[in-house]
Amino acid sequence: MDITNHQLRAVLKIAEKGNISHAASALDLSQPGLSRLLNQVEQNLDAVSYTHLRAHETKANLVC
Repeated sequence: MDITNHQLRAVLKIAEKGNISHAASALDLSQPGLSRLLNQVEQNLDAVSYTHLRAHETKANLVC
């Protein structure tokens, strides 16, 4: 359940930017790399982030 400083900075940047792509750019990371990092945080906390909930909601709306 430990989160590294790197992971915490990434989560805070996602919250600040409101978007994984913009946060990745600000952190000099690729979007897939930042998504993997966010997945690690979610697994460590046994939780799903709001960002991922919104992504699933958007995909579900596209299917309907």
